[in-house]
Amino acid sequence: MEHDLQFTFMGFTAYYSCDGMRDKVRWFLEQLGVRPGFKLTTRGCVRANGRRLRRPQDRRRVAGSGGPRHGRAVPGAARRVEFKSNFVSDHLQDGDCELMEQLRDKVFVPMGVKVVEDRTSCMPNQNVIGAVDMTLEVLGPVRAP
Repeated sequence: MEHDLQFTFMGFTAYYSCDGMRDKVRWFLEQLGVRPGFKLTTRGCVRANGRRLRRPQDRRRVAGSGGPRHGRAVPGAARRVEFKSNFVSDHLQDGDCELMEQLRDKVFVPMGVKVVEDRTSCMPNQNVIGAVDMTLEVLGPVRAP
């Protein structure tokens, strides 16, 4: 199952290189169980020449991780995924707070991801310690015992 998603990142605190944003968004989607091999294009980032793209927008086709096909139910199980910036991580830092809020609202929820708990606290133009604290629930395939 493929989804067309649009994502517009408008940050006040953090700026990302285009490669950095693409890799970061890809990592978040992989943590949620999106199948590898999806097409991801990022905008709203800083190019190598230092210019920021005027119309930030991320448009991608994402292969879903399961669900009803042709009217048949597919067995699935809920799985929780936590994103916390107060732990040492190469992929998630406190400065990613605005990005996480926008991904939550414009990508995760429209994909059917349930927000279980969200204590994320972003402040424009400030880097807050432990700013990202979000627990999501995704539906994935049932694994054989």
